[in-house]
Amino acid sequence: MLPTNEKVQKENKQQASSDKAITLLLDTERDDNGNPKVDADGKMKNVIYYYMGQPQLDDAGNPLPNQLLTEAFLGNEDNVQRGIRKILYDRNTKVLAEIAKLKEQWRNKEFSSDKDENQRLYDEAAAKVRNQEDLDWPIVMIKATPQASWESVISALDEMSISEISHYQLENLNHVDSLMLNLKP
Repeated sequence: MLPTNEKVQKENKQQASSDKAITLLLDTERDDNGNPKVDADGKMKNVIYYYMGQPQLDDAGNPLPNQLLTEAFLGNEDNVQRGIRKILYDRNTKVLAEIAKLKEQWRNKEFSSDKDENQRLYDEAAAKVRNQEDLDWPIVMIKATPQASWESVISALDEMSISEISHYQLENLNHVDSLMLNLKP
């Protein structure tokens, strides 16, 4: 859980419970001149390194190898989530199921026959669901490397919206994250 604002020690401000935390380390592959590499379709090669929970450290405080997983921004194919979207969907299934029910009610104007009131009531109900503790929603930390493109940051924020994740924050890379990136295969 994120700490309250009461007497929060500086080192605890960015901590989330291990069972909810997902950290995304955004990177963009670059050529020798520092220009973003592109794939065969002309899209920038944005890479997402990620880990669940807290990094495992040795006795000296250094991260153990092979903790980072790799994904990409792939979206859906035939209504099947792929890439980082699948990871986020899988961690947020209960919230997504409840939101799907609310969307059906919204489409059928079950909240109100008035369009604006229907939308307002849907938004209120969806906000309650996204914050409902018993639904076990993830907390996502988004961290961009110095090589990451703005496109990768915007794509990560888009994925938060698409995956109905309302608990996320943009952060700077810390020392452990940098060490983990240096250990990647």
